[in-house]
Amino acid sequence: MQRGRNNCRCAAFSSFNFTFAQQKRSEGNVLKIRWGLAGLLVMFTLMQWVSSMTVFAEGTTADTNSTTTWSQIEAFIQEKMKEGNIPGVAVSVVQGDQVVYEKGVGYADVEKQLPVGPETLFELGSTSKAFTALGILKLQEKGLVNLQDPVTKYLPWLTLQYKGKPVEVTLEQFYHHTSGVPFRTIADIPIASGDDALEQTARTLINEELDSLPGDRYNYATINYDVLGLVIAKVSGQSYEAFMRDEVLQPLHMNQTYLSRAEASQHGLAQGYKYEFLEPRPYDAPEYRGNVPAGYLISNAEDMATWLQTQLVLSTNGSSSALIRESHQPNLNVLPSIDGSYYAGGWFVKQHGGVKIFHDGGNPNFSSYIVLLPQEKWGVAVLANSNSAYTQTIAEGVLDLARGKQPAEDTTQEFIFNRVDQLSVILLSIMTPLFLLTCGMIVKKLIELIRKQRRFSGKPFMTAVQFGFFGVFLFGFYYVLNSVPNVFFNGMSWNFVEVWGPQSLLIGLSSTFIAVFALCIHFLLSAIFIKPDEKSFFSLVILSVASGLGNALIIFVINESFHYSNGYEAGLLAYFALGIAIYIIGQRLVRVKLIQLTNNEVYSKRLTMINKILNTSYQRFEEIENEKIYAGLNNDTELISNFANVLVTGLTNSVTLICCFVYLGMVNFYGMLTSVVVIALAAGLYTLVGQASKKIWEDTRNLQNTFFRLITAIVKGYKELNLHSGKRQDFRNDIYTCCEEYRDKRIEGDTKFANVFVIGELLFTIVIGIVAFIFPLIFSDIRTDVLRNYIFVFLYMTGPVHGIMNTVPTLIQMRISWERINGLIKQITLMESTRTGAKPVGHVETLEMKDVKFRYRSQNGETFSVGPINLTLRGGEITFITGGNGSGKSTLAKLMTGLYEADSGEIYINGETISRETLSQHYSAIFTDFHLFEKMYGIDYVKKQERISHYLKELQLDDKIEIVDGKFSTTQLSTGQRKRLALLVTYLEDRPILLFDEWAADQDASYREFFYMEILPQLRDENRCVIVISHDDRYFHTADRLIKVDLGRIVQNDDQRIARENVMTLSQA
Repeated sequence: MQRGRNNCRCAAFSSFNFTFAQQKRSEGNVLKIRWGLAGLLVMFTLMQWVSSMTVFAEGTTADTNSTTTWSQIEAFIQEKMKEGNIPGVAVSVVQGDQVVYEKGVGYADVEKQLPVGPETLFELGSTSKAFTALGILKLQEKGLVNLQDPVTKYLPWLTLQYKGKPVEVTLEQFYHHTSGVPFRTIADIPIASGDDALEQTARTLINEELDSLPGDRYNYATINYDVLGLVIAKVSGQSYEAFMRDEVLQPLHMNQTYLSRAEASQHGLAQGYKYEFLEPRPYDAPEYRGNVPAGYLISNAEDMATWLQTQLVLSTNGSSSALIRESHQPNLNVLPSIDGSYYAGGWFVKQHGGVKIFHDGGNPNFSSYIVLLPQEKWGVAVLANSNSAYTQTIAEGVLDLARGKQPAEDTTQEFIFNRVDQLSVILLSIMTPLFLLTCGMIVKKLIELIRKQRRFSGKPFMTAVQFGFFGVFLFGFYYVLNSVPNVFFNGMSWNFVEVWGPQSLLIGLSSTFIAVFALCIHFLLSAIFIKPDEKSFFSLVILSVASGLGNALIIFVINESFHYSNGYEAGLLAYFALGIAIYIIGQRLVRVKLIQLTNNEVYSKRLTMINKILNTSYQRFEEIENEKIYAGLNNDTELISNFANVLVTGLTNSVTLICCFVYLGMVNFYGMLTSVVVIALAAGLYTLVGQASKKIWEDTRNLQNTFFRLITAIVKGYKELNLHSGKRQDFRNDIYTCCEEYRDKRIEGDTKFANVFVIGELLFTIVIGIVAFIFPLIFSDIRTDVLRNYIFVFLYMTGPVHGIMNTVPTLIQMRISWERINGLIKQITLMESTRTGAKPVGHVETLEMKDVKFRYRSQNGETFSVGPINLTLRGGEITFITGGNGSGKSTLAKLMTGLYEADSGEIYINGETISRETLSQHYSAIFTDFHLFEKMYGIDYVKKQERISHYLKELQLDDKIEIVDGKFSTTQLSTGQRKRLALLVTYLEDRPILLFDEWAADQDASYREFFYMEILPQLRDENRCVIVISHDDRYFHTADRLIKVDLGRIVQNDDQRIARENVMTLSQA
C-alpha cells in the first residue's frame, strides 16, 4: 500500500465530518463520503466506544435567568465527551456582554493528569477563518485591497484554469468559497514551518484545474483562506502572523490567542489526541504554517468568550462594528447548501427561527465549534483536544440548555476516521486469523506434497494460465485497495490519510491484501497439485463468503454511482469490476467444486455405510430393518450430499444480507432496524412452521420405510401375489394407501411454507410502503435520496432473503435424514473416545498418593478393589513393587501412571495436585503387554543421533537394527530384544518417572543382571524416579524402597536405604 511521509497537508477544517459537510454544501458532495464509507463498512457492525474518565477543572460561571442549572449542562458535557471519547474540552457561554459560563472539563494531558482550564490552549481548526476574514476586511477598509479585484493583482503568479482555459478569480470568490478550487487541494498543503510556508502553500494552486466556473457555485476548499492570508502578508508588508496580532487580536484584547504552535506550547497548549485502535492516543501532527490562516490559530476559552462578545455586542473592545456586520453577511448569489446555510466571512449563516451563525473546525488532533444567535445575544464556543463531531453536539446542546430548552435529538455523525478505525480493527481481527489459518492450510498442503499425497496436475499450460490469472487478480486487488483514499475520501492521498486517519487503516488494508495473497497461494497449490478425494471445505467456505461480498459490493457500487459526479465514476468502476470478478469467479469455482464434492460425498457416504454393515456381526445385522438400509443408502445419502450446496448458497446470501444491513444502517438507522425486525419476524414464522412441518416430514420419512418394505414384498412375494388375485388386490390397496399418505403429507408440509413465503413477501412490500409514505412524516428531515437508496437496497435484499428462507425446508429434511443415518450408524458402530494431551510440569521431586481407591468392575459383575493407597516416591530413588499374581500390582501401576482414574483420593507431584492426564505425561513405561511402534514418535531423533548410537551399543542392538529418520529398520525381534528397543525409546523420551513392568522377565541371565546392577542405578543417578514391578527377589537388595502389594493393598513398604546404612554402620563398628 502506498504510504509516503506525514504529508496530510491539512488543517483548518473541522472534524473530517465537517470537511465532508462542506462538500455537502456543494451539490450534496457529502454523500460521496457517507456512502463511500458505507461501501467500506459492509459486513461489519459498529463497536461500542471506549469509556474515559473526566475531571472538572476550575472555572467560572455566572448567574443566568435560564431555568436549566449549570450542573445539568456539566452533566451533559460529560455525557457527550464520554460518547465521543474526547479527553478534554473547554466551554465558553456568553449572553450579550456577559460571560455566563467558562469552564474546562476533562484532561489537557491524560498521561500527566493535567486538567483542562479556561486558560488551556487548543488549536481552532477552521474557526480560524473568521479571524482571517476580519483581517482582509480591515485591509479593504483601509483601501489597500478590494475584494472584487482578481487575485492576480496581488499574486501575479497565481494562475488558475477552468476546462483548460485561464480564468480570473477574485478575492471575494476566495472569501466566499466560490473560487471553484477543488476540495482535494487540502491534500497538497505542504508540511512547512519556514517564513515562506504560506507562499509555498498558495503556489500549490498554480495552474490548478477548477471544479466550477468562479462565482458559479459554493465549493468549500480550506486553501482559499490561505490565499487570503498570503494577500494580507503581501499587501501589509508584514508577516501574516504579525498583521493579525497587531490589527485583529490586540485590538480585541485577545492576548491569549497565538498564531504559532511553538509560542503556544510555552503557554499551556493541550496535548492533542487521535483516535487509533479504539481509543484516543496522544498525537503530535506535523506543522502546517502555510495553513495557519485557514485553520491553525490557537486560543482558549477565555479569549473565545471575548471573541463571542465581539460578535454579539458590536464595537466591543474597539472593534469595528461595520466589519463585524460585513463578516456576517452571507453570499446570496449562489444556491445555499443542502442544510439551507450560506457562507459569509468565515461563518455559515442560516435561518433557525431567527439568524444562526456558526462554524466548526478541526485539525488531526483538535476540534472546535462556535455558534451565535445574534438576535437572542447567545454565543457558545467549544474547544476539544481531539477531532470529534461531538464538539458540535456539545455546543448545540449547551446552547439549548442555557436557553432553558432540551437539547435537540442527537444526530451526531461520528467522526469518519473513528468509524474507519473501528472498521480497520475489525478487519484486522478477521484478516489476522484468516491469514494464520490460510498459512496453516498452505503448510498442510506443502507437507502433503512432500509426503507425495499430492501430485502435479500435469497441465503446464493450465498452470501458466492459473499463475497469470491470480497475478492479474492480485494486481487489480492491490489497485483498488490503494485507491481507497481517492475513491472514498473525496480524492485524498495516502499522505493525507496518514496524518488525519488512524494507522489501523493502513494496517487493516495491508492485512487484507496479505490474507488475500495467502489465499491465492492456497488456491494455486490446490489447483496445481491435486490430492485425490480432497473435499476442500475451507476453500468452499472462503469462496462462498467472498462471492457474497462481491455480490454486495456490486449493488453498493451501483448505488454509490448515483451520488458521484465528474471524475469519480472511473474509481468506482474499478470496484464494480472487482465485485463482478469476485462474485463470478467465486461462484464458478464453488459450483464446479460442489459438483465434484457432492458426487464424491454420495460415493463416500455409501461406501462408509456399506463397510460398516459388512463389518458387523450377523446378529447385529439382523437387528437392522432392511428398509432402513435401503432408505439410508439411497434417499438419505442423496439428500445429505446436497448439504454443501445448500450451505454455500445460504452462506453467500447471508454475507450479502449482512452487508445490506450495514449499508442500510449507514443510510438510515431506523430503516435498517425496520428491515431487521421484518426479517426476524419472517424468520420466526419460518421457524415455527418448520417445527410443525418437521413432524409431518418425519411421518413422510417413515412412510418411505414402509414404501421400501412394500417394494421388497413385491420383489420377494411376486409369485404369491401372482397366484392369488384377492391377495394381489389387497396388497395393491395397501401400497396405494401408502403412496396417498405420502402425497398428502408432502402437500401439507410444503403448503405451510408456501403460506409463510407469501406472508414474508407481503411484509417486505408493507415495509417498502412504510418507508416510502410513513418515514417522511415521522422523520421530517429525511432526504428523498436517502429514501430512494433505502428502497433500492431493500428491494435487492429480497433475493438473498428468499434464498435463505428457501433453504429452511431443505435443511429440516436434511436434519431428518441426518438423524436417520446417525441412528443407523449407531446401531452398527462402537463409539470411540478421544483423549487430549498434556505436558509434564518438570522435574519430579516427589510423587504422592493419598487415600487413593479404585474398584474394577468386570463384565460378569465381579469386582476387585485397590486401596486405600498412601505412598510417597521420590526422584533419585529405585522402588520395587512385588506381590503375587492378582495382587493388584498392574492395577496400582496403571493408577500411578494415570491410565486408570481413581474413584477417590488424590495424586500429587512436588506437593501439587495434578490431573490424571498430566500425570501420565511424566512417565515412560514399559508394560508386560507393551507395543513397540515402528517409529520413534515424539522424539527429536535428529538432535539425539549420538545418544541413539550409544544406547544401541549399550543395549547390544547395534548389529541388529538401524534407525533411519526415526524409523526402526525392523521390529521383528525376540521379545527380549524388543524390550531393549523399548528401553531405548524410554531413554530418549527423557521423562522424569520410569516404570518397568516385569521388564527383565524375557532377558537372559547376564543381561538381566546388567539391567538391575547397571541400568537401574544409572537411571537413579540421573535423579529419575524409577519404579520396577518384579518377582526377581535375587535383586530386591538393589532397590531403595521395597513395596509389597496383596489383595489390592500395600502390606509392606520398606526403606532399604536406611537398612543398608545401618548395616554399614554396624560393619564399621
